[in-house]
Amino acid sequence: MIDITREQFFDFVASENDKDGIISNPSQHYLAYFDKYQETGDPTICTNYAALLFGPLWFFYRKMYLYGVIFFVADETLAQICQYIYKAIYGQLNNGLFEGGRLELIIGALFMRALLYYANYIYLRSACKQIGKRKMA
Repeated sequence: MIDITREQFFDFVASENDKDGIISNPSQHYLAYFDKYQETGDPTICTNYAALLFGPLWFFYRKMYLYGVIFFVADETLAQICQYIYKAIYGQLNNGLFEGGRLELIIGALFMRALLYYANYIYLRSACKQIGKRKMA
């Protein structure tokens, strides 16, 4: 479970568009996930298309710099490993879409799918940590 209130989380995710009782769509999205997580205590799968489309940039936008770096480095490392495996098996590196890049595309797609489903959970946990640090200061 998380140890912050809905109001604290809203203050964390609120943007300039959230004024006078009007809550923007992005804030509503994260608040709905917060409510669902509060009810179940389970990292419910919830799609986040911004994270899917922008990958590591989404982490940087949401001020989760370490996650953005980890995601970028992990993605690039997996790409290099895939190229190495392909070269070891076939003796040459052909990074075409239907040859050496196939394994790389499959792993990248799995990586992006995980990000699509679990980005909200990662964001919620990061918000809890940052809000907790503010409480202690």
